[in-house]
Amino acid sequence: YINKGFNHFYLKKEDQQEYVEYCDTVLTKLQEHAQAKSEIRLSHTAHFGEMLLGKLAHFKVDLQDISYADNFVRSIEGLTRNSNVESNPEIQKFLKNIALKNHSIGCTVVAALLAKEFGIESQKARTLIGVASYFHDLGLIGAGIRAEHLERVPFEKLSEEDQLIYREHPAKSVEILKDVVNANSVMLQAILQHHERRFGRGLIPNFKVSELSPLAEIIG
Repeated sequence: YINKGFNHFYLKKEDQQEYVEYCDTVLTKLQEHAQAKSEIRLSHTAHFGEMLLGKLAHFKVDLQDISYADNFVRSIEGLTRNSNVESNPEIQKFLKNIALKNHSIGCTVVAALLAKEFGIESQKARTLIGVASYFHDLGLIGAGIRAEHLERVPFEKLSEEDQLIYREHPAKSVEILKDVVNANSVMLQAILQHHERRFGRGLIPNFKVSELSPLAEIIG
């Protein structure tokens, strides 16, 4: 189509998701090829974390660090593919939701960079951070909150209904995950607290800092 001079083409709404999944499958196969260039290997993160990567480039984050974060994300995705996680219907919906996946990969990239900066080298700790950051918003699936609410709309400007959904989604994420990813208490606590902040500035007013998980601060 490009060779014929086409710049745009349109898909019926019912065909769009199938097309996106097809492109993602092709991209995954390209990434797995032994001779794939670094640009190809980074393209998955670029596709789903485009806004974040633009910000990282703006702040002159080193390409090696971005590549490290990309490998971190792909290792977590590989882990989910090799487990029974994707057999869960709610997680299947989550992985097919482009907006939520974009947000989750962006958060996982930041978590990877923070883990590297903090010198966290334990594979177990890195896996906990990766899985927790990737699935922390799983409880939003089907909630009807638009993608822009995740990053752009202040909590107080959400409708009362959406505020309630947002308050409850960490607990819902934990409820879905606890039986499917061999999640331990540290991971589940971090997901449950990922919207809490020091000095009571999170979703729960006057939350005690002594009860705040360090992992929750990384993924939140």
